[in-house]
Amino acid sequence: MGTVGRSFREGLDELHAEDPELRWEFERLGPRYAVIEELIKARRHRGITQAQLAEKMGVTQGVVSRWESGKYSPKLETIAAAAQALDYRVDIRFVRERKRSG
Repeated sequence: MGTVGRSFREGLDELHAEDPELRWEFERLGPRYAVIEELIKARRHRGITQAQLAEKMGVTQGVVSRWESGKYSPKLETIAAAAQALDYRVDIRFVRERKRSG
């Protein structure tokens, strides 16, 4: 299928079949990439550019770009401010892990 149009979770499931150790590393980084994915989706849904989001937040476009590329991990307060600037709110949930066999 290729990588275009696949979610992080779909890619992770494919990796599990191929390399369990690599999957563990992605599981560890999963929340970080989930936040990035949600930020990008929300910004695109609102139809605004990185520069427009940056202006609303009082940061530079480069800062937003670094968040979206994963080069910089914003604090929770910054994530909440980005959500608010996009007319969203942050909803954090703890999801119980399924026990793995084997």
